[in-house]
Amino acid sequence: MACGCLPVAGDLESIREWITPGFNGLLADPRRSTIPGAGHAVRLRAGRPHRARPRASNISLIAARASYPVVMAQAVEFYQSLL
Repeated sequence: MACGCLPVAGDLESIREWITPGFNGLLADPRRSTIPGAGHAVRLRAGRPHRARPRASNISLIAARASYPVVMAQAVEFYQSLL
């Protein structure tokens, strides 16, 4: 996601915090052999204009929620709460 790729991941609650199906990635049910929205993924791969929105969304999402400064600030806050 940080590189602007379209993620395809298992449909788990923790993953849904990061991926909105069909918007910035695809979620797959491991019990099924097909991925809902796979045609959408093919279109995203084929055309640059279709990739701009999910790419920008994923890069900004990672910067806001998972960048080093953000995560380290959360870690410091957590450790200070233990003292």
